[in-house]
Amino acid sequence: MADDYEDRVRGALDRFERKLEERWQQTMYDCVRRMEYWTPPPVHFRQNMYHSPDVWDHRSPEVQAHLTYGCDYLRWYEDGAEGSVRSVACEGRIRDRGSPINHEVWWEDGIVLVDEDQIDCRVGELFAHAEDWAYEDRQYLSNLLPVWPGRKLTALKEAHDALVEMAVSFGGALEGPGAGRFQDELSISDEVDELFLNRDEEKGWRVDWTGSAADRVAEGIFASTKPTLINHALFANGLATLINRRAKIIDTYRDNNLALLGAATESLGEKSTETSDHTKKWQSLQGLGTAIAIPPKTAPIGTSLILIGWLGERLAGDSKTVAFKHHPGEVAGDLYDELTTMLDTLRSDESDYQQDVLNFREGINGVPSTFLELYDITENNPQGTP
Repeated sequence: MADDYEDRVRGALDRFERKLEERWQQTMYDCVRRMEYWTPPPVHFRQNMYHSPDVWDHRSPEVQAHLTYGCDYLRWYEDGAEGSVRSVACEGRIRDRGSPINHEVWWEDGIVLVDEDQIDCRVGELFAHAEDWAYEDRQYLSNLLPVWPGRKLTALKEAHDALVEMAVSFGGALEGPGAGRFQDELSISDEVDELFLNRDEEKGWRVDWTGSAADRVAEGIFASTKPTLINHALFANGLATLINRRAKIIDTYRDNNLALLGAATESLGEKSTETSDHTKKWQSLQGLGTAIAIPPKTAPIGTSLILIGWLGERLAGDSKTVAFKHHPGEVAGDLYDELTTMLDTLRSDESDYQQDVLNFREGINGVPSTFLELYDITENNPQGTP
């Protein structure tokens, strides 16, 4: 994913908030017109389950009588809801002073007499709640998003590619997608091959350097050169694979954030009250398994290194289908539930990653130092001087 992720997720949250506000306004309008209640509540109410904010209950004969006369707040919404409802005022008229018009209203199962000339109209408060609740829900939900701010996947890829190139330079034969492009000049590997394969020939230089211990050195230090270099190729590729998995976690869960926000926003725009089953999904990941295993003592000369494609499908796990309802309170609640489920999965994926790191470290610790330590023989002089 591009490094503009923070801007992309901010844009997705903006779209979600705008659509959520629109749906809450529509919900409030419909509920006032139908004398219905607006529940379920916005999701941020869960922050304080024992003290929900006071919300005006509009369901009364007096409000019904006022609506028959005409409500300026409802008229504001019907005219396009331009600007903020807080700039609108309504006198709450039920009838003109001295006039019996609209004195009787149908309420529930019969006629109800309304004696008041006006009420304290708080319909505007309900529309104001739509603005506030959309913002509060946006903040509440955005705090759940695993964003990894400032993480640049391009930097991780550069580190990954550099390590893979090291693995190839050490003589590792790569297998996997895109392996060929890492082929490099094998000067280090070729020099070690010359030393390792010809250690029983032309003993003169070894005798000059090591004296009577030449044969022991040949089957000691020199015999360990190739396995040691192959182990370092494995180490470099293993580190590259761990970096790849770290980047995959970041990239996948960033995509998951956008998928969930997008699906929720789409659901808020649906006309049906039925649950919408969108095709957008979010993913979990899987462990690396043996992809970065370190041989226990010496690496076979023909060992191939498994190159996992950058952010490749091999690291992908199960897909989770997103399903949302339509009511704004339900959509925000469903999104919250989906995000918390995703966070549980992320914690599991992070635990798997930590186990991969532990396995990698234990693999290195299990290799004898004879087959780990690189030694530059060019720093030695037959005369024993530096």
